Amino acid sequence: MHHRRLYDRYCPGTPIIVETDRGTFSLIPNDISVGGCFVCAIAPWPIGAEVSTVRIPLDVGEVESRAELFERGAKRPRHSRFAEGFGLRWQFDADSTMRLDDCLRRTTREPSPDAKVSYIIAEQDGILREIQHLEDAKAKRIQFAFGLIAAYFAYAVAPLTLFHELGTELAAFYALGGFWGSIALLVHSNRFLHFLGDAHRQKGLLRKAFNAHRGYVLGRDRAYYEKTILPVGIAYDPKRAWTSSEDAGRIGAESYPGAAAYTSAYPTLYMLFLQVLFVAGAIHFLSCVMRVVDGVEFTRVVKNAQAPDTMVLTVFSPDYFLLGFVANIWLVLSWVQLSGNTCLHYHRATWEAKHIAIHRPNPRATGEGFWKIPGLRWLRKAVAWSFGLYATACLLNWLPTVQKRQGIFAHWAFGHLLHPVTALIVVGTFLALKIAYVHVSLVTEKEQYWDAKRLDQVEAKARPRGRA
Repeated sequence: MHHRRLYDRYCPGTPIIVETDRGTFSLIPNDISVGGCFVCAIAPWPIGAEVSTVRIPLDVGEVESRAELFERGAKRPRHSRFAEGFGLRWQFDADSTMRLDDCLRRTTREPSPDAKVSYIIAEQDGILREIQHLEDAKAKRIQFAFGLIAAYFAYAVAPLTLFHELGTELAAFYALGGFWGSIALLVHSNRFLHFLGDAHRQKGLLRKAFNAHRGYVLGRDRAYYEKTILPVGIAYDPKRAWTSSEDAGRIGAESYPGAAAYTSAYPTLYMLFLQVLFVAGAIHFLSCVMRVVDGVEFTRVVKNAQAPDTMVLTVFSPDYFLLGFVANIWLVLSWVQLSGNTCLHYHRATWEAKHIAIHRPNPRATGEGFWKIPGLRWLRKAVAWSFGLYATACLLNWLPTVQKRQGIFAHWAFGHLLHPVTALIVVGTFLALKIAYVHVSLVTEKEQYWDAKRLDQVEAKARPRGRA
């Protein structure tokens, strides 16, 4: 650590002997160097006494020099982080300076308050820069996502503003390009929510470290904290926390300087809202592909008795949209599965950030508690096979449209099962099961947290192998 002082300061806890015209006094300075010392207390000698010499005991013998007294009070705001006190300055010869410096280095118990403050300032400046870097990365991703969304909607309405009619090749290119863009935006939004979870956990870790390291390094220096805003550790003591409420849940509202992590459904709901639009767009573009395959024109004639007939471009078709929804229900179910896993990752990261503590600095939500519930593995396989077979049947029912739409499931039962209302119920059921899975997984994480053991308490055969 670089500083502007001529000499390093130490905290050896060694008393020094000060001689004045009113007697001899023994002091234990808060920090000391080969050029002086400082004491966070009132001078023990009478007011008006003149300091003459100072003697500092060493391992062998002692060193002695003339000393000069100086006081530090509230009139010096640059040093207001210390309590009021006084200091002594001296100047030894070269041999005595070397002996004193060697003794101080060997006998010091901990760095001086100045060295601690310098270390804390440098470390917390780095922590704040890391937090700001995460915020900047989040802002850049949000701006990029808004740009992609604007470009996506501009592309979706482009045929209505740029073309009067849409040929087969141009319609196929428009539909395939829009479908590719919808999938890309779904993936991007999922990755963005994944990043938000990781960033939230990292910020929680950095904020906890910001407070905990400060309390660990400067916890013994109570005079320092009497002049600062930040608490000793992560919370204020009852003497510095105030309350105007008698409610037990709000009485400690001022005990913590800031919430390191909190659970919020806003990011997940916002991302799900955007992804619903992207999924609907993907189904719309797939319905355009189905219209191209079936040979349906994208223009229709509008008859007018008082004017010539006009050709109107119709990009969106409600009938084909419902047909595309049923035929491509595999896409909707896949989106529910992937988005549910991403939402679970976000809330797990939030849970981890909330439970970071000194005694357990790296909590991990592994999901093991959920799968310990009996019968869930078989239930997962049954659900996967059931919904997978239904999605396959919906897709196969559309494939024969190339042969003039002769469905391979002509029976009335399949007609009801492959109806858009039935497909919507299936998607709602799968979404409800996924939400229940996310909720139960988060609940079981709390049980796993309280039942966890330290690694040194686990048998050696169960410990993970480390890398050599």
